[in-house]
Amino acid sequence: MPAPSPYNEIDRLETLREYRILDTPSEVRFDRIVSHAALQCNVPIATFTIVDETRAWFKSQTGLDIQEINRQNSFCAHTVASNAPLVIEDATKDERFADSEFVVGEPFIRFYAGVPVRARNQSALGSICIIDTSPRTLPWQDFQLLKRLASQIEVQLLLRKSRLDAQ
Repeated sequence: MPAPSPYNEIDRLETLREYRILDTPSEVRFDRIVSHAALQCNVPIATFTIVDETRAWFKSQTGLDIQEINRQNSFCAHTVASNAPLVIEDATKDERFADSEFVVGEPFIRFYAGVPVRARNQSALGSICIIDTSPRTLPWQDFQLLKRLASQIEVQLLLRKSRLDAQ
């Protein structure tokens, strides 16, 4: 089931464009945060995903060999739409995702946990997420870690934007 658009979609997309992050090369600062999430949460896949009008683009990822997917197929688009954390313990049992090509096929997503990454105005630009190929629950400490890592990404995005604005 495609994710609904956030109530502030027009303003959110304008804010996203102001960050000038889409389609930029890999950056070590984000790659380290994503790798840390995968390692600490013991999952094979983690991403920092930006959601634009039509796609979910992976600014940083571990465990995937693709750079983007259609927004309609994105778990992260649901996180952005709600601008709140989203946990799916078993995607095969969730009507929103059970028939997703990424659940019935590679990478066979079963577990997803995502936390919004927000701009200074609180618009959700994307999310940091962890993904597993087995159903599971999200331990409290992993949830807290994801929230802290989302905050770190937000700080790095703001620093990056400030540097670009000053140039």
